[in-house]
Amino acid sequence: VVIKGITALLFSNKGERIISARSLLMLIPAAAICALGYYLYESLIYRNFISALAGIPASLTQSVASSLLFIALGLAIDKMNHKSKLNGGL
Repeated sequence: VVIKGITALLFSNKGERIISARSLLMLIPAAAICALGYYLYESLIYRNFISALAGIPASLTQSVASSLLFIALGLAIDKMNHKSKLNGGL
């Protein structure tokens, strides 16, 4: 929960669109935070910094899949102009 919360902070955006140059650029540090965060967590759980290295490819794969899903859903929501409708209703 902590790792995902920190990652989500990178995507705060007050603009009208979900997909922007900033949000696309933040995918890279988000992947790094996820991989590093899970590595540190697994190092503590396994009590071994070497064996925790085996989880890094899976963390990066998860980040890539999440990024693709974020882009696809973000583009769909932007196309519906849903974010500005939500902001206008407040």
